Amino acid sequence: MHAETIEPRIHTSMREPVSKACIGLIRRAFLCGHKNPEDIRQYSAVKQFLLSRLIIVNEIGDARTTYMMMEMGAAASKDRMDQNEPETVSRIEQIGRASGVVSSMHVVNSPNGILHHTTEVRNYEKHYKASVPAGLHLSCGIATLQTSEADFGTASLDGSGLIAMYCEEDRPHFSTRIAAGPTRSCGLFVPLCEGFSYPQLEEIARRLTSAKMHASEAIPPDRIAALCAPIDPWFQGDARDLMMEAREIELIALFWNWMEQRADSERISAAHSRYAQKACEYIEAHLANPPCLRDLARQVGINVRSLTTAFRQTYGISIAAYVTKRRLEHAAEYMREGMSVSSAAYAVGYTPAHFSNAYMRHFGIRPREIANIRFRGP
Repeated sequence: MHAETIEPRIHTSMREPVSKACIGLIRRAFLCGHKNPEDIRQYSAVKQFLLSRLIIVNEIGDARTTYMMMEMGAAASKDRMDQNEPETVSRIEQIGRASGVVSSMHVVNSPNGILHHTTEVRNYEKHYKASVPAGLHLSCGIATLQTSEADFGTASLDGSGLIAMYCEEDRPHFSTRIAAGPTRSCGLFVPLCEGFSYPQLEEIARRLTSAKMHASEAIPPDRIAALCAPIDPWFQGDARDLMMEAREIELIALFWNWMEQRADSERISAAHSRYAQKACEYIEAHLANPPCLRDLARQVGINVRSLTTAFRQTYGISIAAYVTKRRLEHAAEYMREGMSVSSAAYAVGYTPAHFSNAYMRHFGIRPREIANIRFRGP
C-alpha cells in the first residue's frame, strides 16, 4: 500500500461522515508497514499523512471523528505490540542469558518495539558471543565492556554511556566482553519489519545506516543512571506499563538529543576542537587535583566561556561533569584492583563521605558493594 494511492481516498473521506469502510482503510494504513519490510517507508508516509489529517478534523469541529481517529491510533499501537513475535522477544532474552543475566532481565513489548532492562553486579569477567536480530538497537547503561563484529567494527564503554546500531540483516557473530562490577542497562529494539512510531526514530536509523555502530560516553551520567534504575515495585499492572512506556520515551529522547548534539559537534571549528582536546588532556593528568575553570582556560589559551562552549560541543558534556565522571571511573578501577573504598576516594581527591554519595549518583550503587570484587572466572 503506497501513500500516493491511499491519499486521495482518505483526503475525500475525512471531509465526509466517517464510514466503516473508511475506518477499515485508515486502520489498514496504520498497520501496512508491519507486514512487509519493503513497505516501511510507504507506511511511515501514510502514517504521517493520517496524523496531519487530525488538524483538518479539528478545524471542521467533528469531535466524533477526532475520537475515532485517536481510538484507531491506540488500536494500531496495541496491534504493534501484539505483532511482536514471541521468537523476536525470545532472541532478545537469549542475548541476556548469554551475557550471564537471567533473573534481573526484564523484556516487554512496547508501543515502539521491545524494551529491555537489566540490573546486575558481576564478580567475574564475562565473554560471550550472540546473534543480533535485524533492526534498530538503542541501549544505554553503566558497564565496562567492549563489543565487536567483523563488519560493524568495535564499540566500548568504560562507565556510563550508550551504544546505537542499525542492522539491515541478522548479525550472528557479535562478540562481547563485560568486566566485573556493577552493570545496568536499558534498551529499545525496533524490529526491521516494524514502522517507526516517531519520526526521530526513523531519522536515528537513517543516520546510523552508514555508521553501523556507535558508542558514546558523552552523556550526563545522572541521565543514564535514571534510565537504568529499576522501576519501583510499587507500580503494578497498568501503572507499571505506563512507567515502562514513559521510560521508553525518555530513552528515545536521550538518543535523539545525543544525535543532534553529535551533528552540532561536527560543525564546530577545528581550532575549538583542539582547545577542548587540550583541556581534556590536562584534566586527565590532574584528576586527583583538578584545576578550576579559570586556571584550565589559562593553560589552554582561551577564555573561560569559549572553553566551556568548545568542550561541551566536542564531548557533549560539561567540564565539571566530565571531571566527576572520570574521577569516579578511576576510583572504580582502583577498587576492582583491591584498593579500599577510603583509599580509592582519597586517590581521586574525595573524602570518603562525599565519595560514597557521588559514586551512588553516578553508578547507582554504593562503592562498598563492589569493593571486594576481583576479575576472576566464574
